[in-house]
Amino acid sequence: LDLRNSDLYLQAPNRESSAEDVELTPEDRRTLERRFGVTPDRERRDALVPWGMDIGLRLTENTWVRRQTNPAVAVEVTGQLQLRKAPQQELAIFGTVRPLAGRSFVDLLGRRFEVTSGEVALNGPLDSVKVDVQAEYRADSGGTNTPSSVVITTQVSVDSGRLTVTLGSRPPMSMTDIRSYLATGRPAGTDPTQASDEQDVAATGA
Repeated sequence: LDLRNSDLYLQAPNRESSAEDVELTPEDRRTLERRFGVTPDRERRDALVPWGMDIGLRLTENTWVRRQTNPAVAVEVTGQLQLRKAPQQELAIFGTVRPLAGRSFVDLLGRRFEVTSGEVALNGPLDSVKVDVQAEYRADSGGTNTPSSVVITTQVSVDSGRLTVTLGSRPPMSMTDIRSYLATGRPAGTDPTQASDEQDVAATGA
């Protein structure tokens, strides 16, 4: 099968819920049945449970992996997958998906990072998917007409439902300066791109 013009959404299974457990009264159950046609006791049935599958899936044009919560992700992808499922068993997916640079981005701390590379690896159950995406944001010049040479990098990784975001920079900076660039376009301390001989002499003297 060819998949095109599609959106695949990453969920956040490790997010804690603020809902409380409650005990439903018989009247509550009748209200659910009357308004929604379901009751909490009715077992949810998946139409695919009795089926077996062995399907090759190719991701073609305009297929995206998205995440709507922070950090927001919109990555156009390409690749080939194999979907396998024995009757009465869980679905397993095998294959590798890679992002297409250009329109793909990661929105982090209000800044849009352009995706440069990455990989989504699937090797069985859907809850074991691994995502590794690298992206870059060129810091603005803080209101001046001089373009900044500072690049903030980020690596977004998902492994078994756990999401990790790692920030870095070129040239290397402290995390305080990186956050300051993302917030204001300027470093918290001395601009690392403005090194001079005078500063070197002062540093040597110190």
